Amino acid sequence: MELLGMGISVPSINRDLAELLRLGYILREGKGRYTSYKLSPSYLLHRFIDTSAYFLVEPDKRKVFKLFNRDIFRLLDKESLFTAEELQFLDSLTTKYQDRLKNFSPTLYNKEFERLTIELSWKSSQIEGNTYDLLDTEQLLKYKIESGKNTKEEATMLLNHKYAIDYVKSHADLFNPLKIRDIEDVHAILTKDLGLPRNIRTRLVGITGTQYRPPDNEFQIREHLE
Repeated sequence: MELLGMGISVPSINRDLAELLRLGYILREGKGRYTSYKLSPSYLLHRFIDTSAYFLVEPDKRKVFKLFNRDIFRLLDKESLFTAEELQFLDSLTTKYQDRLKNFSPTLYNKEFERLTIELSWKSSQIEGNTYDLLDTEQLLKYKIESGKNTKEEATMLLNHKYAIDYVKSHADLFNPLKIRDIEDVHAILTKDLGLPRNIRTRLVGITGTQYRPPDNEFQIREHLE
């Protein structure tokens, strides 16, 4: 038997449906002839998105969540994000990493961590509009030499990243379990001398180029963080 003359057999469809169910991409409702299927919420995390086509659409015509999607929290567990095979692969990489780390000398470990700090600080600050390049960032974080072509505020932002990473590294025991106070402490280090308040924001914010609107009050933000 072929489906709608498309050359697809019922057994093939059943196999595909079973695989989609296993992956969590669809949900099954009813039994027997009354069985129906629908896309699962977790499919939103895995579906292919053509980003080039997406950004060709005018911002006010794009299909987006206009408000914060609280349902995302129940999807963001590792069983939803990864298949069993992917989890097994990631676990093998973790084991390999931990085995290699045992053979690292303290000197090599500190050198690698310094490199990570420089690249993470540079890229994170770049997202915020910082115009330091990677080489100047290295000079700043390693030798405290500021670039002559960038602002003092940009240098402060980068140095704050380094201080925040150092703080997390030296206080790792504070972050398990992670608490809002811990997030605020790290945020305070990141924003020191940048004219930003320490705690959860109390004012409205908008994001240029999108219809999405972040949570608009302190109580909503705290609830979502918790």
